[in-house]
Amino acid sequence: MTVILVPIDGSQLALEAVPWASTLAAPDGVLLLLRVIPDQSDAALAEANAELDEAAKFVTHGASIERLIASGEPDEQIVATAANRGVEMIAMSSHGRGALGRALFGSVADRVSRSATVPVLILRAAVESAADGPRIGRMVLPLDGSAIAERALPVASALSRRLGVPVYVVRAIDAASVMPIAPGGFGAAPMVSAELADRVWQESESEAKATVANAVARLQGEGVTASGAMLTGSPFFAIGEVLQPGDLLVLTSHGRSGARRWLL
Repeated sequence: MTVILVPIDGSQLALEAVPWASTLAAPDGVLLLLRVIPDQSDAALAEANAELDEAAKFVTHGASIERLIASGEPDEQIVATAANRGVEMIAMSSHGRGALGRALFGSVADRVSRSATVPVLILRAAVESAADGPRIGRMVLPLDGSAIAERALPVASALSRRLGVPVYVVRAIDAASVMPIAPGGFGAAPMVSAELADRVWQESESEAKATVANAVARLQGEGVTASGAMLTGSPFFAIGEVLQPGDLLVLTSHGRSGARRWLL
C-alpha cells in the first residue's frame, strides 16, 4: 500500500487510525490526512488545520504526509477523495456503535466501507496500541466459499508480504445453516433423516476444507507463509474464538444495506 487515506474528525479515536495507516504504508508511501468540515469559514478552516497538524504527529515509519480539507457529507467526501487521488486503502476508526445505534444514527465508517471501491481498514473503538506503534503479528482471512470472499486474498497476500507476517485462513460452517431445520415442540429438529444429515455435513466439511486448502496453496505460491483450519459453529463466534492480540482481520463485506444488513 503506497497511498492511504486517513479521515479524521477532531476526536482522539479518529487519530488512532493514523499510526495503523503509517504501519501499513510502504516506507516511501503517502498518507493523505483528510478533515471534512461543514463549511469553508475561516474559523472552520483554522480548526481543521490545527487538527491536521495534530494528526501528523501520529505518523511513523517515514511516510510522507499530505493534508486535505473538504466540505460536505463526510462519507461522500471520503469516497470521492479516494477515487480522485488514486488511494489504495482508506484507514479510519469506527465509533463502535451497536446494530441499533447504526440503524438510528448511521455510521460514517459503515457507509464508507459499503461504497468505497478500495479496501477499508476499520479500527474498532478502544483499541490499545503499543507505545511504539501498532504490532501486527498475523493476518486472519475468513472465507465462506464465495467468489466475493476470495477478493480479500490479494489484499491479505500484499499486506502479508509487505509486513512479513503469516496468513491464517479459516472457514466456519454451522449445522444450523447447513441442515434444513423444522421447529419442534421441544426445540428444532432436522427435516431430513439422520443418514442424509450426516452425508450433508460430510460434504459441507469437505467443501470447507477444500476452500481453506486452495487458499493456503495460492498464498504459498505467492511467497506467503500461510496455514488454515476449518471451524465449526456460528461464523461470528467461531472466528472470534481464534483471534489473538496482534491479528489483523481481512475479509470482504457483502454490501448489504438497510434492514437486510441489520438483520443478517
